[in-house]
Amino acid sequence: MTSQIESSLKDALEGISNPGPFIADEWPDILLDIVRPLIRNMRDVRRYALAVHGTVAALGGQVSQGDVFALEAVRLFMPDVFHQLYSMRDALTTQSRRFMPEQLRPQLDMLLAHDKERRQSLPICFA
Repeated sequence: MTSQIESSLKDALEGISNPGPFIADEWPDILLDIVRPLIRNMRDVRRYALAVHGTVAALGGQVSQGDVFALEAVRLFMPDVFHQLYSMRDALTTQSRRFMPEQLRPQLDMLLAHDKERRQSLPICFA
């Protein structure tokens, strides 16, 4: 499935003149920690590649491909979490949880709890 995801993303980016920067060092973590656990079958792969194509084309190279790949996976397969991201922007962009203001911790805890629930519902090889 992982090779199908990568192949589909490569195909999705074909013909886009400026897909944005690709940071190769970030890709394995994005793929294995975010994208792959959310995709369950080939239909999901095709839906995901289609979504990525449209978003990358619309952004005109202004956003890193890895960021688009991660956010599109969350938008497509975890829409409830995606809709909460904007309100959690401060909690998600604080450099260290240790220095995070107390009022932001519940937001991050809620997101992590949702991730724990999602991981428990995954096949054992992804949990």
